[in-house]
Amino acid sequence: MSTESQLWSWLRGVLPYGHWIRVENRIELGTPDVNGCVRGHDVWLELKYSKKVLPATSPFKKRGLSKEQVIWLQERAGVGGNAWIVAGVGRHVYFLLPVYASSFNDMSLRAIQAASSATLERGVRNLVSGPVFDTILKLT
Repeated sequence: MSTESQLWSWLRGVLPYGHWIRVENRIELGTPDVNGCVRGHDVWLELKYSKKVLPATSPFKKRGLSKEQVIWLQERAGVGGNAWIVAGVGRHVYFLLPVYASSFNDMSLRAIQAASSATLERGVRNLVSGPVFDTILKLT
């Protein structure tokens, strides 16, 4: 995985069954990259990817969330929406709540790992289902 596009291609194979689409919205700045509907629940995913970095460094310092993305995530979460920052770093994929949006770009890899509600590893059989992901994706 070396780009957000490749991260999305990989995620499509492990996300729960539902209707998932990649969103390209040049009109409404900040709109997340992916929208999904699983068992009647709306889910938004903002994808970010960085090659493997040292644990104490910030993998998204240069290519992190834009100001508009931070605002969108915070506003959606503020009205009870289901939105996530999905941060791919090397072989690992971390799911972070929008509460971390304003500090995300400056977070070290260790901080991202600690803040992650769930972690997947590419190359390992990942089941994005069951009670953990039902709770994370607000499917219960």
